[in-house]
Amino acid sequence: MVGAGGLRGFGRRPRHEARRPLAHPLRRSDGSVLATSGVYRVVEPPRLLAFSWAWEDESGTRGHETEVVVNFEAAPGGTRLVLVQRRFASKQARDNHTNGWSACFDRLTGITG
Repeated sequence: MVGAGGLRGFGRRPRHEARRPLAHPLRRSDGSVLATSGVYRVVEPPRLLAFSWAWEDESGTRGHETEVVVNFEAAPGGTRLVLVQRRFASKQARDNHTNGWSACFDRLTGITG
């Protein structure tokens, strides 16, 4: 639902379902490609966005669903983004998502300076 391409192309209202292939697809070792999907739960511009998140395999089968909450806060020189994702199926899944989000934020920092 939220990938390198951002929220472009999705309705920005609560309960809007979204499915999106990742801009940089995640490929499993067997060559299959994962996408993400979810439902916007809270949309309060310009400060809060909350949505469900689940990986989908190529057949569209959804995996374990987590909850993502993103807060946008005014900060000197710009905006501070705080992302919290919870309700993981395992510690390993949590760690994998931490690594993924960290890589996304590193790329964003590289773009925005």
